[in-house]
Amino acid sequence: MGIKSQRIIFIFLVIVVVAFSLLKKPFGNPDEGAHFLRAYEVSHFHLINREGDIGVGINCQDYFSAAKKHFLIAWYQPESESLDANCMVKSINSAGTYPPLPYLPLAISLSVSKLMHLSVEHSVYFMRIVNGFSCLFLIYFFSSRVLLGQHSVSVLLILAMLPMALSLWASVSADALTLALCLCFIFYILSFDYSRASLIKRKEWILLYLLAFAIGNSKVGYSMITITPLVLHFCCNGFMVFRNSLIRSTLLLMGCVLLAVGTSIVWVKFTDKSLVYLGNGAVPLEQICFVLRNPLYFISLSLSTVFDVKQLYSTILPLHYGLNGMYMIIAFWLLLVNLFFACLTNPHFNVPNNFSCVSRTSCFAFSLMLFFIFGIVLSLPLYLTYNPVAYDNLLGFQGRYLLPILPILVVSLLAISMSNLINNDLKQILSLTTFVIPAVTNIAIIIRMLIR
Repeated sequence: MGIKSQRIIFIFLVIVVVAFSLLKKPFGNPDEGAHFLRAYEVSHFHLINREGDIGVGINCQDYFSAAKKHFLIAWYQPESESLDANCMVKSINSAGTYPPLPYLPLAISLSVSKLMHLSVEHSVYFMRIVNGFSCLFLIYFFSSRVLLGQHSVSVLLILAMLPMALSLWASVSADALTLALCLCFIFYILSFDYSRASLIKRKEWILLYLLAFAIGNSKVGYSMITITPLVLHFCCNGFMVFRNSLIRSTLLLMGCVLLAVGTSIVWVKFTDKSLVYLGNGAVPLEQICFVLRNPLYFISLSLSTVFDVKQLYSTILPLHYGLNGMYMIIAFWLLLVNLFFACLTNPHFNVPNNFSCVSRTSCFAFSLMLFFIFGIVLSLPLYLTYNPVAYDNLLGFQGRYLLPILPILVVSLLAISMSNLINNDLKQILSLTTFVIPAVTNIAIIIRMLIR
């Protein structure tokens, strides 16, 4: 894929993000009110909510707009309905346990909107656009600079064109930057030559560690994806990873995991646990005891719920846009099949083809296993905090939670790529269709939103 083609795609992505940002009503995206209030805290340099130091002062009317006027959030304070212009309340919100890093674009844009004397609703539109541009810039940087000449770029852009990904970037949410960081991390590690891991340059290690640190400082559960390069390293080299020539690379990859996971644990330890919202009569301590006594039951429940077709539908298409009907179901299957064949027949990715047959099989099996394990891990916090004890369903899980780990599934499919068996003419056709299908789907969604 050439630079010109990438720029055309990014211009299209920018247009879609702006359209999604402006066409959705304020606080119409999932948890947008809570994320707005957390961004407000970060904009006032309140980086962590510790016990006895929760939230910052916010005007009652601003809090009312974010917490009830458009959609009632978990930690609503009724006193904010006061008409007194001097009334102040605390910015208590259900996103208060999240680290500040994924809120930086939102906090900066919120501060600017205050200087411009924008209303809360108009600030949301501005924050969405800035947040979306920040995420797209990060992906553009990796796809056009860091990954220049690498064959994994095209699949990265296909994932970036998924409607659900674009709707997240066009929202006031910490999920936006988290998703961008996870996409960049996975496709950056695919650019490494694991058969010669000892030759990875120092600046590449530094960038890998910076990405791992940033992911560890975003939404806590996703720090686990940093184990992926270690798995690929093992798949390529087997137990040779402990030989003198590769032990340094192995230790550095282990350090990457420890950095991300360790940073996440620090945030979990120091943030105030009382801000975790408990719904539907959940009792976390009793629930975790039930899970420990019945691990196989929880695993089967998680797998059947998390990887249900309905969840996959909301991983690809934003349900909160009111996307339903036969045409959208057809669009979902087209996008899913398109991504599947883009991985299997992708002419822009050759690294797994350089692996031995055993290495490619191992890469496929271990990556697929990681994808399912990560899905189970992501469902555990919701089962503990949003479900009654021993409940026979998994309430609260949304398909969008799978988006940051979707690249792991892509890695498994890339490992069994059949691009070497396809002639050049067919490769050109496939290259075109893999981008046309998501592009047409996004245009159709914008038209649908305009009509509605």
